[in-house]
Amino acid sequence: MTRDALIEAVWPEIDEHAGRRRLHQAIYALRQTLREAGASDQQIICANGSYRLDPSAPIWTDVDEFARLVALGRRLEGEGRCEQAFEAYREAEALYRGEFLEDLPYADWAAGERARLLSGYVELGNRLADLYAERGDHAAAIAVCNRVLTRDSWNEESARRKMRSYAASGNPSLALRTFRSCQDELARELGTGPAAETRALYEEILAGARSAREELP
Repeated sequence: MTRDALIEAVWPEIDEHAGRRRLHQAIYALRQTLREAGASDQQIICANGSYRLDPSAPIWTDVDEFARLVALGRRLEGEGRCEQAFEAYREAEALYRGEFLEDLPYADWAAGERARLLSGYVELGNRLADLYAERGDHAAAIAVCNRVLTRDSWNEESARRKMRSYAASGNPSLALRTFRSCQDELARELGTGPAAETRALYEEILAGARSAREELP
């Protein structure tokens, strides 16, 4: 990435001279951090007014590993190797411990990557919840849904999965409570209500709970 592009991405409001000074200081600090970690500061290459990481350097990041594991899981699932895909998804889900660069919430240059990774995590979490439910491990499915909803509180797909797992494990009251929480969150954050599919699931679980009560001696 060129020097000017880096400055524009990280410090868009300052002039060129100040931006170059800040960039120089940041690269110096990064190289110092690498040296303190026992790595070579030559992993950062500067040439022709541009910076890049040495492609041969043994650098590991959770972002790259997350993407690798998700892609691996999808490929394995497509090949019918469901158990191996399940393990890859589990490893990927465990890597997502917070939003991308969450200590820089107002950095515009990180917003796109943050949104992309969150979307990928939500999709992964919902698929993993399905796989847990298919194995009859509804407690694990609910736990995954809870983690997804912590990150994306109005995600109806995850709310529905959570409702189904509660109902399947004999806790319809918690399934109905999940619907109401989802309903409240959508109203508060988006000014709307649950989708027809979510409402239909609620009515189905409610009817089942009423029928069960009527059958009691």
